[in-house]
Amino acid sequence: TGERVIRHIVYNSKLDEIIIVGSSGCKSWRLERSFSNGFACYNLHVVRHYTSSGEAHWVSHIEFDLDSQRLICIEDEKVSCINCETGELTSVMRNIHDAPLTGCVWYQRSQYFVTSCAAGRVKVWAIHHDSDMQYGKQDYALLHVFTGHTKAVTALQLHPLSGLAVSVSL
Repeated sequence: TGERVIRHIVYNSKLDEIIIVGSSGCKSWRLERSFSNGFACYNLHVVRHYTSSGEAHWVSHIEFDLDSQRLICIEDEKVSCINCETGELTSVMRNIHDAPLTGCVWYQRSQYFVTSCAAGRVKVWAIHHDSDMQYGKQDYALLHVFTGHTKAVTALQLHPLSGLAVSVSL
């Protein structure tokens, strides 16, 4: 792939693509098979390079939802939301914590988005879809800030049935 550092890899079965995230941003790749001298050869080809600014940045974490084709990337100090089918950037959240972002999870059923940071805070956001906005665009409203951790939040996870968010820290 030519990537120096790969942090995450996710398979998008709907588009038959591999999403690779790391030191040069976030890219979708497709495995293509050809034949040479009777032998099958496989090559990876870049399908899309997802960026929010036109430049590749270090992506430290992703969340991917197969049903909605929503890819959420923590890139530097912002969270970018991308539609994988179109490659369109649907939203960017900047300066949402006063410390580096460490994680995020998205709960589609209730339209909640949860972020965490190195200062030990967890924030819960409501996703609003304004009727005046273009389809797929969204805005976020802060609902609550949890401050119980004394050190950096290292992981977030949602319970698949209840939507209860669980966070852990150092």
